[in-house]
Amino acid sequence: MKTLTSKYILVLGILTLVILGSQILMQQTISGSETDARIINISGRQRMLSQKITKASLKLTNSKTEFEFTQAKDELVAARDLWSQSHIDLRYGSDELNVEEMNQSSTLNQLFKDIEPLFKSMKVACDYLVESEFEDLRSESELSQIEFYLSEITSQEADFLKLMNKITFQYDHLASAKIDSLSNTEYYLMAITFLLIILEVFFIFRPMFKDSKNKDKAIEELNELVDSKKSFESNQIAQANKTIQDLRKYARKLRTEMETKQNEYAIKTTEQMTKYLKISADYKEVLNLNKLLKEELETFKAKSLVSK
Repeated sequence: MKTLTSKYILVLGILTLVILGSQILMQQTISGSETDARIINISGRQRMLSQKITKASLKLTNSKTEFEFTQAKDELVAARDLWSQSHIDLRYGSDELNVEEMNQSSTLNQLFKDIEPLFKSMKVACDYLVESEFEDLRSESELSQIEFYLSEITSQEADFLKLMNKITFQYDHLASAKIDSLSNTEYYLMAITFLLIILEVFFIFRPMFKDSKNKDKAIEELNELVDSKKSFESNQIAQANKTIQDLRKYARKLRTEMETKQNEYAIKTTEQMTKYLKISADYKEVLNLNKLLKEELETFKAKSLVSK
């Protein structure tokens, strides 16, 4: 029984570790999926931001009033800042975004290397347009520079968008592969759990069940033996009680017979004593009579002597 208990504790401990490991992996999967989803969302947003930068740049260069120019510049500044920071976060990570695991992919690193010149070219063009003023649109030299950088943005944007699509799809592929890997690991852990349960059933619970069954059988036999013993003792006690009752009846009978015999003996004794006393009385009377006769005889003899 101690061996079975040790095995049970061992299997239960292993099963607990497997379940805990499964839960840890599950939590890691959930946490990693949230991070991966955010990375994919930011990567997908980069495509929208590149299009927004192109649109804001066109609005800025085609502004008719200073108000339109200012609105277009504000829109361009906001899009550029978010676009630039997102690119840096995706490439190198940040306190809020952990891309270390994802960026271990050689394919992803190559895509970032390919997109880096496009990013820098568009960034330089955006910086120039942001620094320009509404009056620069009226200067031919400044306007030519603005149009040059605008063409840089519009010409680079399509290639940037294609590479950004590939990066986004690669992020999605890596996230799916990670989920598949963790899912397979989960299946393995589940299989190990079921195997441990089966082993526990066959090598622990089954012997324990047999041992319990044998104990129940032994207890049942012991109960039958106890019942048999009790029945035997009850029969013996009943017989003993019957014997005692018979002995008591016999004793009462003997006592009655003895009392009867004693009474009869007493009566006979009394009668014998009475007869003896009567005989004694008669004997005394005979003795007295004999004595009287002797006295009379002696008196007669004396008288006879005297008369002679």
